[in-house]
Amino acid sequence: MLSVPFFIVISLLYIALLFGIALWGDRKSISDRWHPLVYSLSLTIFCTSWTFYGATQQFAANGWYFSPSHIGTIILFVFGMAFWRKLIHVAKQENVTTISDFIASRFGHSRAVSSLAATICLIGIIPYVSLQLKAVSISFELVSGVEQRADNWFSDSALYVSLAMAGFAVLFGTRHLDTSEHHPGMMLAIAFEAVVKFAVFILVSIWAVNAVGGGFLTVLKGTLNSLETVQMISGFDQTYVYTTQVLLGVFGIFALPRQFHVAVVEYRSEKDIKQARWLFPLYLIVLNLFITPLALVGLLNFSAVPSDLEYLILKLPMAMGRDDLAVLAYIGGLSAATSMVIVATVALSTMLSNEILLPALIRLGWWRSDSESMGRKVLQLRRIGILAIVLAAFFYYRLIVTFEGLISIGLISFVAASQFVPALVLGLFWTGVNRNGAIWGLSLGFATWFYTLLLPLFARAGLLPPVFSEFLFEQSLFNPYGLFGLEGIDPVVHGLAWSLAMNVLGLLLGSAYGRESLKDRLQASRFVHNTRPGPADQSRIITIGDLHALLGKFITQEKLQSLFEVYVNPLNGRLLVDDAADNELLHKAERTLASVLGAPAARLLFEEIEQRQGLAWRDVSSIVDEASQVLKFNRDLLNSALQSINQGISIVDQDLNIVAWNQTYQQMFDYPDDLLSVGRPVEDLIRHNALIGECGPGAIETLVHKRLQHLRSGDTYRYERQRINGSYLEIQGRPMPDGGYITVYTDITERRKIEDQLRRSNEILEEKVNKRTEALQQTNRELEKANSNKTKFLAAAGHDLVQPLNSAALFAASLQAKLKRQSGDESLLRLGQQIEQSLHSAENLLNELLEISKLDSDIIKPSISTVSLKTLLSSLEDEFSVIAQDRGVSLRVAPSSLSVKTDGRLLRRILQNLISNAIKYSQKGRVLVGVRRQGQVCRLDILDTGPGLTDFQTRAIFDEFYRVPETVSNEKGLGLGLAIVKRMSRLLDHPVELNSVVGKGSRFSLTVPIGHEPMTPAEEQDGSNGADRSRRILCVDNEQLIIDGMESLISEWGYDVDVALDERAANELVEKHRPDLVIIDYHLNDEQTGLNVVSSWQESWLKTTPVIVITADYTDEVRLATKAGGFNLLKKPVRPMQLKSLIEQALSG
Repeated sequence: MLSVPFFIVISLLYIALLFGIALWGDRKSISDRWHPLVYSLSLTIFCTSWTFYGATQQFAANGWYFSPSHIGTIILFVFGMAFWRKLIHVAKQENVTTISDFIASRFGHSRAVSSLAATICLIGIIPYVSLQLKAVSISFELVSGVEQRADNWFSDSALYVSLAMAGFAVLFGTRHLDTSEHHPGMMLAIAFEAVVKFAVFILVSIWAVNAVGGGFLTVLKGTLNSLETVQMISGFDQTYVYTTQVLLGVFGIFALPRQFHVAVVEYRSEKDIKQARWLFPLYLIVLNLFITPLALVGLLNFSAVPSDLEYLILKLPMAMGRDDLAVLAYIGGLSAATSMVIVATVALSTMLSNEILLPALIRLGWWRSDSESMGRKVLQLRRIGILAIVLAAFFYYRLIVTFEGLISIGLISFVAASQFVPALVLGLFWTGVNRNGAIWGLSLGFATWFYTLLLPLFARAGLLPPVFSEFLFEQSLFNPYGLFGLEGIDPVVHGLAWSLAMNVLGLLLGSAYGRESLKDRLQASRFVHNTRPGPADQSRIITIGDLHALLGKFITQEKLQSLFEVYVNPLNGRLLVDDAADNELLHKAERTLASVLGAPAARLLFEEIEQRQGLAWRDVSSIVDEASQVLKFNRDLLNSALQSINQGISIVDQDLNIVAWNQTYQQMFDYPDDLLSVGRPVEDLIRHNALIGECGPGAIETLVHKRLQHLRSGDTYRYERQRINGSYLEIQGRPMPDGGYITVYTDITERRKIEDQLRRSNEILEEKVNKRTEALQQTNRELEKANSNKTKFLAAAGHDLVQPLNSAALFAASLQAKLKRQSGDESLLRLGQQIEQSLHSAENLLNELLEISKLDSDIIKPSISTVSLKTLLSSLEDEFSVIAQDRGVSLRVAPSSLSVKTDGRLLRRILQNLISNAIKYSQKGRVLVGVRRQGQVCRLDILDTGPGLTDFQTRAIFDEFYRVPETVSNEKGLGLGLAIVKRMSRLLDHPVELNSVVGKGSRFSLTVPIGHEPMTPAEEQDGSNGADRSRRILCVDNEQLIIDGMESLISEWGYDVDVALDERAANELVEKHRPDLVIIDYHLNDEQTGLNVVSSWQESWLKTTPVIVITADYTDEVRLATKAGGFNLLKKPVRPMQLKSLIEQALSG
């Protein structure tokens, strides 16, 4: 093992040798004969310590016979010469010094683009520089046997190697201020290092194969006989990773700053690229041919672990005791590292000073651009930049790179440099990308690269808080190694794919939405079309000939001749083409051009001609040719558009000269042909119109001045006027952005005629509508009167028809009661029952007819209140229990404590009809009435065990006059009961449903909203069994038959009954016997009502005596008045059982 001082001396001697070679090269410039060779060898800085020390480990780990990055480089050099030539040619044309300068030049010399590109270079390439420092440091540790990475950074040998490299770069990379000048000494030293690292690698490889492996055949046999090596060389997988690294090789050879510097800045002539086209690929091919045998020898004789084969070219000679070869290998690795570091730091320091530091210092006012010492300060700034870059790489190496492999770090830097490819390549071949797109693309690509590749390095090195590092890799959507769930991919492939995708997306979108200046377009044309500047004098002024040629492309010969007539030689009549144009001519020419192209475009064009910054006159001429063609096309397009419009249009410029019009405008005002011409003052046209009376009455000059003021004010206006020929014009004026004015003239004569016709039609129509409205109002009044008469008729008819039926029913009920009490003949009892049933049928028929008529006449209005179902259902049970018992039907009413929001009267009528039908058709079956709560509503169900209904009957049963075939019932009717139910349920908005099964029965359901519990005094007492039969009842009715029947019936129930036809008779009876209950008809004689009589009694003797009001008047007025008095209401015809129940209830209450 050799001593540490020995290798320190060897390192210093080698660096001193490089100094000597570089110094000799600077003093004696490389001849043109040898420069292509030096240029070709300098390109081999692509083969850094990554290749020298890491290629064997890459082969052992992946089984790749040929380095993929070298494959990509060879492909571009062999098949991409056209690209190389254009890249170099454009770079020399633009006199660029760095790749950031090249990209910024393409996009209009954008300061933002250059600063952004320089920043990406610094952040992306410093890891690559630190990689070289790591390689030198580890190789020094390996050969010396001493771990040099101390805890204190100033004790680390890598620091002093870095400073030595920085010193070399300062001495030979910053000797001249002009960075576009060549560095022959530095290039010669790099070429020498290329030979050294190549020769050493070949020598050690040959020794390893023969001395360690026993010869090439022995190595081959051992490889084929070893299971591990056979699997390794035959297990070529991860093709996508290999292909990606091939692509990185294509990108890196021109996108890495050091490669761009050597290939472009140090380029001299076509001979350089011609020789490099075959020599550089040959260098890479030969080098890769020896990587595989060396790696196989290491696998067979050193270690089968791929990671142990890193630095194999050093480890193997040391393991075999060959210190001499180890020293050579150390020098070869040092050559590979130093050449890259030197060129990279020179390129990066140039970017740092030119693109970032120098502009910032000048902008801040710390440095003055006209200072005599500016050149010296710039050189000092670059030297400081080299030192800063090397130190940054050193500390990066200590913090991060020491924990990573050579290959992984190199690939990360390659991906960073690849962010320049979209802007550089598309910028060379397509004018569609612009400055805004370049900024978007570089920013998005760099941010994605930083997040997916560099940030994880910081996390693994422990530079980030552990909580943040854990969060970074645990999330699924934004995992740096699996963005948006795209996991399981090699990190470099993943980072390259996402960063380039975002880069290209930003470049295209930014270009699509970004505005492009004239300077951007000129630079794009220079790059894409590769136009060369001529040797024009930078300070050349515009000649009359140039100005004449420029304007001749845009204006007519007449105007051109008028403009240049004073600049003609009076002797020969020729234009003074070589004389300089004076300020007056320049001013006139710019104004004339502005009237055609617009002021901004004309001003920019004149500025480009005057500045002459690298742009030959023929380039301006070509731009003008293109512009004139576009202008001609746009003029033709505008003219076609104007002529296709059927309105008159005139356009004036900011000087109020007419510049465009259409044929309709000329025909509309019948202008003479010689009056309309481009450039004629619009004042002449207005005066012409005023003279022929088109502008209305008034002084001519006043009218002209008024209209000119409209145009000068730049206000939008619109008005209509009648012309002298009786037609009408609508005139609309609108200012244009450049100060001009556009006016549209529309002939609205036909529209005016239509408007007049419409106005007359409207007047006639309004008169007809008024007459029709009056007729409809009269008809409505007649209908209202008829409806009122109908209402009165129904009330009167109902009363007159019901009274006889009522008295007959009372007599029949009384007869039945007497026959039962006297145990009369069965045949008489049957006859009495038949009479009673017939009366009930007639009563039901009449009630249904009256009720359906009132519903159809919209007489019945619901009065919504809160109704207790307990009270309602209890009264219905009392009403129908006797009827059900007589028919042999089991009626069960389930009690309910709910209250509902409804009209109690109408709801009761609905339930009466439904329960009555259920009892009628059940025939000794069962009927159940129940309530089921469903949220905020309840469902009232009436279930029966009747014969059931078919589907047709279910649909038809709610129709008027439809009755189920008389198969199970002998009841007579009109079929209106359920029609009434349907109308009342619709009136109350209580949906009714029917479910029926033939042979089993039916269920009628009514849905009613639930209300709050009403405030009731106390629960009703059942007085049906506790009635005092000795009570006296007073009956008052104006129909003798009614009171006779009522007296007969109520007497049979055991009550004492007094009857009277009017108030006077009733008062006489009251004086004799004070009644316990009063039953009084609502309508009495002489338009007196029962309520009036009761009201007068309340003032004397009637205080707490209950009152039952009976009536055949079903109106709301009667119901509400009775309810307001606190009396019971019973409608005629009176049903005996209903009357009996109400009497018992009143007397018990």
